[in-house]
Parts: sequence; C-alpha cells; structure tokens
Amino acid sequence: MESDLSKPVSDWLTSMGYTVYVEVPLPHGARKIDIVGRKDKELICVELKMSLSRGVIHQASLCRMATPKVYAAVSRKPRLGSLTPASEQGIGVLLVNETVKVVKEPTEVINLDYFLEGYCKRMHQYLDHMPIGGIGGKPCLKGVGPAKECGRRVIEYLKVHPDAKWKDIYKDVPNHYASANSMYGAMNRWGNLNQEV
Repeated sequence: MESDLSKPVSDWLTSMGYTVYVEVPLPHGARKIDIVGRKDKELICVELKMSLSRGVIHQASLCRMATPKVYAAVSRKPRLGSLTPASEQGIGVLLVNETVKVVKEPTEVINLDYFLEGYCKRMHQYLDHMPIGGIGGKPCLKGVGPAKECGRRVIEYLKVHPDAKWKDIYKDVPNHYASANSMYGAMNRWGNLNQEV
C-alpha cells in the first residue's frame, strides 16, 4: 500500500533535518499532498505511489505549483519510459523499499515567480497549524482522514474549553485549514459544532 512508503520517506526527510507533515492540502485545490518536509523556508513535497505512473507524475506536477522541489516515491523500480515524463516535468523519483534511494533528483525552481511565492507562503501557513508526523498516502475510507482527525481534536478541545470561539480553536488545535472560517465551515459540515467564529 502507498501508506507503507510513508515511514521510510518520513525517516529519510527527517535524517536531512526536515520536519515532516502528512496529508497537506494544496493551496489551489481540494487535493492533498501525501508528505511535505519543511526546513526553515525550504519545502519538499513527496507523492506516494506503488509505481511511476502517469497519475503520480500528474499529481506531483500539481505539487510543483505550490513548492519548488517535488518527488514521486515508488516501491517498484521505474522503467526508463516513465522516467522521461518525470524528468520533463522536473519531478524527482525515489525508490522506496526499507530505505530510500534517489533515482533522479528533481529540477528545483530557484527563482520563485509571484504565484509560486504566494503558494509557498500559504503552504507555510497551513503547516504552522498542522500536527507533525503521521502516515501519508492512506486510502480514503469512511471516517478516516485529516478532517475527521481534526474534528476529533476539536471535540476534545471543546470538552475543556466549552465556550471557545473558532479563532481560538483554530489557533490552539492542530489543523490543516487556511483560516478559522474555513475550519468552521468544514467542521460544521460533519459535526454540528455550534461555536461562534
């Protein structure tokens, strides 16, 4: 499973001094990035898949709109024919078994344009509120996912702070939302939490 690749990749990033976050939302869409490593202002995104398919190259390409350095981590040795499209998109490739081997380094964007710089800032804002660590690449199952996990943390927080406002909840509870308003909207969709924003 993709989630089996998460720990070796997280360990690899941690060994290089990165703090690891999982299931991080992209600033420009509903998708989530499997793993993000952060060291000071530097970000690395990693998409997890069993093989280097067009799908993972596409997902990793979307990540390049938010961060300048992106890898696709796979468990099967990539064929030469699949490395070429990854190279053309600037995507690095990791081969993951029990350890991580860099098959191809990504083409890193050095000079951030206006949009990429804005997306990188937003990624840092997301990460400031997210819990560190976890398992990336989990399958989408009922009752499982970052929103449900965050909702459970909110419920526990409200047991201790029953009169808390959403701006306080947003500040105090690890989450992956862009603002107190977006957290409020998501939590009310599934949890009937009647706190004020």
